[in-house]
Amino acid sequence: MSPSTLLALGRVSNLPTVWTNALAGVALAGAGISPLAVVGAALALSLFYCGGMFLNDAFDCDVDATERPQRPIPSGRASAAAVYALGAAQIAGGLSLLALTARVATGRADLALWSGGALAVAIVAYDAAPRATWLSPWLMAACRALVYVCAASATTATPSWPPLLLAASALAMYTAGITYVSAVESTGAASRLWPVVLLAAGPGIIVSTGAGTPGLGWFVLASLAWTIHALRYATRWRMWSRDSTRH
Repeated sequence: MSPSTLLALGRVSNLPTVWTNALAGVALAGAGISPLAVVGAALALSLFYCGGMFLNDAFDCDVDATERPQRPIPSGRASAAAVYALGAAQIAGGLSLLALTARVATGRADLALWSGGALAVAIVAYDAAPRATWLSPWLMAACRALVYVCAASATTATPSWPPLLLAASALAMYTAGITYVSAVESTGAASRLWPVVLLAAGPGIIVSTGAGTPGLGWFVLASLAWTIHALRYATRWRMWSRDSTRH
């Protein structure tokens, strides 16, 4: 496989979101930041992410052959067997690096292994699950929330669990909502109420637990404004898709 094919399979343009989630998890853990441990956790979670993207293409190769023939497997630039193997190897490498980082930074690796194992299971379950099921958005939500927990577990032996889990819950609900909306934006189902409630639940949790934090109000307003903008875009896309089928 060429470097461009590997980059396409890994969807590396989204890696900065993994790194910012890892930094948030470290900050929420309430421990002093060790630059080496942060880099180790970010690299480990990057391997989890890229491995999951590889497996996503491998599991979806039959669908991609019809809907996205330009993707690496249906276009013949990569074989499904090789992509499966590379995806699994990256996830295994991510778990090993996460445990090693935790061992060096905290003297223990059990929390990192448990959280990393849960993340690996969530990634494989999401990739293997049919996209049309109600479970898929929640599996994606679990993946994003577990990034917080993995980063915290790799950098401190005693994470501050209440703020960490509350923030992870807020991220999970937002991720579930936005994943559902993006999956159905062209079908008309994006107008259902429950994804919108989930998108608003994240800022609601932040407000209820962070009252008095300087600048929090502006952050929440910006978050809500961006969410409303994204929902309006999804609605316009849905309407455009309907209109385009009439001509």
